[in-house]
Amino acid sequence: MANRNLKFAGLTLIMGICLLHSAQCTAADKHDRVIGLYDVIVHFQDPNINWQQISDAFVQQFLIDTDRNVCIQPVLLPARILGETQPQTHVGLEGTAGLDYVAFGDLYKDPDGYRMEAYLVTGKSREVVLQHVQPKFTDPKDAPFQARMAALNLRTVGSGAGSGTRPLADLILDFEKKQREEFPHDHAIAPELKVNLADSDRYPVKLSPGEKRDMSFTLMDCDGVADKGAEVPVETITGDVTPTPVTVGGDGRGKFTYTAPRKNADGLIHVAFVYLRGSEHPGVPTVDNIDVHIAAPNLCFSVAVDLKMQMPDTPQIYENHHVETIYRVAGFNGATGCPFTTMKPGETWGLVEASIRGSATGHRETGTTASSSIDRPGDLTVATARFVREAQGGTFTFVIRQVPAGDAEEYVGNCAAQRWQPWPYQFKLSEEELAHPDKLNKSLVLNLPLGENSCTGTGTAVLTGHP
Repeated sequence: MANRNLKFAGLTLIMGICLLHSAQCTAADKHDRVIGLYDVIVHFQDPNINWQQISDAFVQQFLIDTDRNVCIQPVLLPARILGETQPQTHVGLEGTAGLDYVAFGDLYKDPDGYRMEAYLVTGKSREVVLQHVQPKFTDPKDAPFQARMAALNLRTVGSGAGSGTRPLADLILDFEKKQREEFPHDHAIAPELKVNLADSDRYPVKLSPGEKRDMSFTLMDCDGVADKGAEVPVETITGDVTPTPVTVGGDGRGKFTYTAPRKNADGLIHVAFVYLRGSEHPGVPTVDNIDVHIAAPNLCFSVAVDLKMQMPDTPQIYENHHVETIYRVAGFNGATGCPFTTMKPGETWGLVEASIRGSATGHRETGTTASSSIDRPGDLTVATARFVREAQGGTFTFVIRQVPAGDAEEYVGNCAAQRWQPWPYQFKLSEEELAHPDKLNKSLVLNLPLGENSCTGTGTAVLTGHP
């Protein structure tokens, strides 16, 4: 009786465009729910029963309901073109697994009359969403009317004076809300994901090499409910993201940290929520991409400091530091650079630390050692160095950074806390050196006199320039 191999054009189109996640999908497609309308199965032989009239009445009642809501847009597809003489029934998953939902009816003959039932089930797992059984009737001529009423009453809720018919879209929405509540990590209805960046900041996000940026996104479903508990992967091949996947909080926000690579690069951060809708079919993914541009700001100077310190009375106690600091002119944008030759004599510019990297090792009299390190962008709001222009050349004054002790506080930091000589820490630069910063390479010998921490030491500071 059933011809399960018939393929109708409407279903093929919908499946090809949306359920397979084609790039042609539009924002509205995530609201579509493809509902196959199948013929009523007559479970007995009776010459007085006309299956075609019954099925046409059943399907036509569904087609009257054209309502939609903010979340669900039913796409009603009769499995049989009305008027055709070959029945199309829902038996067998091979013909319906691609549908979101399947509507069908069953007509039985009992000893005390005929029984008409109507169902709406998920197309993939056949989970019952709605069902209704009509009161029994005895006249076979009433079968088409009963089929129409079964389809109508499938959408009736409540009883007695409080009953009423609701749109199919609203009833499907109720079902999908329950599925979302039960499986929050990967179920949603028609969500929208948006990274919380102003357009002016995201095309692209501009970062320095190695810079970290805390970011967040919002994932809200179509009904205004946060997709709490949803697990959202955040991916990039340029740099690093932690954590991933990101679990969405009760406010609909997910937070992650992006770390730029330690080199100039252009890349993309891809945030996408791939979910299942209530019918267990993949929904149209909601995606937001962030362009990132990683470039070292126009840098001026790099200072590499190497320090060796010990306690003369206890030479087994010593510590060594290596710190590299890159400086740029405070307040200058990337297009301006470091135009020291344009300064007037006596003019002073502050310089900020673009990045700081270093390591330290400490040794105790017991023979044990411990290490610590630093690797972070500098504070671009505080000028820790300065350049003073002179009639010929100028003077660059900087600070010596010690490596934080971290977990090695018994080994690192005691000696480094003393002041080195000569102080202040300065490099005198000639006019030629300012004009050709890429050739700049100067050394400063440092000395640590015996101080309050009972340490002495030697060191060097090497200044190089950036073109």
